[in-house]
Amino acid sequence: MPDLVKRDYNSCNDNIYATVVTYIQAPKDIKQNHIYLSAIIDHKTKFVTYELSLKNDTELVLNNISNTKFKNYFILHSDHGSAYSSLEYTKK
Repeated sequence: MPDLVKRDYNSCNDNIYATVVTYIQAPKDIKQNHIYLSAIIDHKTKFVTYELSLKNDTELVLNNISNTKFKNYFILHSDHGSAYSSLEYTKK
């Protein structure tokens, strides 16, 4: 997929969003060691939405995107991690 943002994160275009998946240490009462966080931020680095899951998978990312109210035309910038490179994700 092409890089439409080209590292211009200071753009005045308010239709640019970024997304990432990271993990946080799970509380001791949860069997898994980590909880995964999928976050979407706007170009001003303000959180728009987030989703938590016990699994780091494409479903986590797609659930987060489906819960986000994007403008009609938007760019969603991400790294090339497995969730963002998956066939399911690229079809959306």
